Amino acid sequence: MKHKNKDSKPQSDHTSVSKIELVHEYTYPELLVNSHAIEKVLNAEELDSKLLFDLIEQRDDLVQSFLESLPEKPNANQKGFVEAEYKVNQTFTQYIHPLLQEAEQELHGFVRGRSAVKKYK
Repeated sequence: MKHKNKDSKPQSDHTSVSKIELVHEYTYPELLVNSHAIEKVLNAEELDSKLLFDLIEQRDDLVQSFLESLPEKPNANQKGFVEAEYKVNQTFTQYIHPLLQEAEQELHGFVRGRSAVKKYK
């Protein structure tokens, strides 16, 4: 699938979202809603990078909040969540990293172009 950021050119093909499993057996309802929202953004015709990064921050907040609420000795389900979420996070990070690099390259190109325009004004 080709992605393009809002107001920019199409981007290169990326790994299919179907290969990313954001949901696991320990996913709780709020995180499930967030996971589906992220998948929807990744599957959209145009990649809305701002919305994607907002959803990633929200996901991080949800996971951090859950981790902070764990007792000193978590039960088996809580341990299962931590282990499953760690694996999901690693896979998700590998998928998102190229998107971040592309966004950074586009930003650098924009800044260079803007500087060139100012130079010739």
